[in-house]
Amino acid sequence: MPAPPRNEKTLMPLGPIPRPTSGALAQRRLSAVVLLLGCAATATSQGPVPSMRWALNGYQAATYRRVGRAELTVLEPAPKPSATDAAAANPNLCANGGFEDARGAAPRFWSRLTLSGKGTLAVDRKVHHRGGVSVRIASTEGIDAEWRRRVSVEPHTTYRLRAFLRIDRVSGIGAHVGIHELGHTAMSEPVHGTKGWTEVVIEFATGELKTVHVCCALGGWWQSRGTAWFDDVSLQRIGSAANTKLLQDLLPGPRMPSRVQGKDLDPKRQFLAAPVRDPRDLPALFALDLRRTKNAAKLKRQTLEIAGFEPIWIDTTFDSVSPDGSQRITVEFTRGKARRAPVEPPKRVRNKVGKMVKVEPKAPEPRPGLSGRLELVRQLDFATARVAGWKSDLQFEVEMPEGSKLLPGVQRCRITAQETWTYLGESHADDGAFQARVSLAIRDGARHLREEASKGRLTLGRLALVVLTLIKAEEDPSEPMVQRLLAKMRKGKLKNTYDLAVSLMALEAAHAPKGERDALLHGHIDKPLPRNLSA
Repeated sequence: MPAPPRNEKTLMPLGPIPRPTSGALAQRRLSAVVLLLGCAATATSQGPVPSMRWALNGYQAATYRRVGRAELTVLEPAPKPSATDAAAANPNLCANGGFEDARGAAPRFWSRLTLSGKGTLAVDRKVHHRGGVSVRIASTEGIDAEWRRRVSVEPHTTYRLRAFLRIDRVSGIGAHVGIHELGHTAMSEPVHGTKGWTEVVIEFATGELKTVHVCCALGGWWQSRGTAWFDDVSLQRIGSAANTKLLQDLLPGPRMPSRVQGKDLDPKRQFLAAPVRDPRDLPALFALDLRRTKNAAKLKRQTLEIAGFEPIWIDTTFDSVSPDGSQRITVEFTRGKARRAPVEPPKRVRNKVGKMVKVEPKAPEPRPGLSGRLELVRQLDFATARVAGWKSDLQFEVEMPEGSKLLPGVQRCRITAQETWTYLGESHADDGAFQARVSLAIRDGARHLREEASKGRLTLGRLALVVLTLIKAEEDPSEPMVQRLLAKMRKGKLKNTYDLAVSLMALEAAHAPKGERDALLHGHIDKPLPRNLSA
């Protein structure tokens, strides 16, 4: 297994990223373009390899389907909530979710937001699910717009958002509901085509947020055409406050995505070199380790740190690989030796009246202990040097330290998690799904930066980044907003090399001839055309 990082802020050294050994000129050009934005690109696969190493270069990714569930059992329960708390957990927090209170152009509490494109956002009294009113978004040219309303929520709490959608000839990204601040992580599955009233439901965790915007959207990072109606929107607080607090504070969420990226592997491309933030990352950490794929082995006890927990001892056993390529891995982990937190000296700060006072540092929060067992069976594919999939059963107990404020009233809890991972394929530079993910990430950033730019007072580097991201998200450089940002950028003052570098990249993108990108991708030209940045 990978050597543990010294702390949660330390990444394992990755070494030099292997260069692609094959691939067409167009693929190399796409790699250069995408790397300019900090994304991943690749040449074609290197094919089967003689030893069991990931056949991924620095920019490839193996994609898996990840399905699983986790359950929490409080072994020493927290105090029962009062009747008032129980009643407060159930009501619909999204007032006027049925849009019935709509005396003006917009329903009460709701507002319109058009991010790009053209269309109409209106109240509809002829088409509705229940009651007599719904809201509608329609566009024949393409639009990215939403009906939205602000709702107060509790931090570190889980909520359920429900709504009914009806669509007519919707194309593009589709229609959906979600939470604006949380992006893809709190967004219903987009619907397309023509469908009658359909209920959509999502659950999300608020994290540190105290207010969110509930959105009923057509488009979102991409424009869509067609007509979508929304009705009967509800937002409810769910689950136990104690359980949700535990999952949010102690278990921030599995960090490892369902893609194994070549850039995240060790220099020999045999295991993931990344710190562990959540115990639920442990199955992927061991299942994707290709160093022991032949003989049975019981590894020497090692120490591993998981962010937010005391160190744990790891005892790992790899069974022999069966003729069909399956292999069982068993991991026992017990609480290790606690580390003493460094003592910070007092600080002198100036109070409100300008007098220097001594402030004692806050005592470090004691960290919970962790112990448990992991059993998984993985399927190895020696021909392609990859893990074809696995099933895992993880059980662990969390023991809260004395004086901990993370979960008042709970001393111990047990968490069980079962997952199944199935290999789907590799992502390549010429893969449409890969390009779609890159485009989605760029548009996600563009949407956020567009809102940030509208508030003003950006540094030159940030302003140039806004311009660059909007253009890479296929915004027309001649659009008035982009032109205003370019004019403001040209008047800015360079303060450091970052401002200079990003400004040059933004100017280069703004003056790129139309069709140049496609010409590079298809090999019609072998280098970018000259730019006239003073134009």
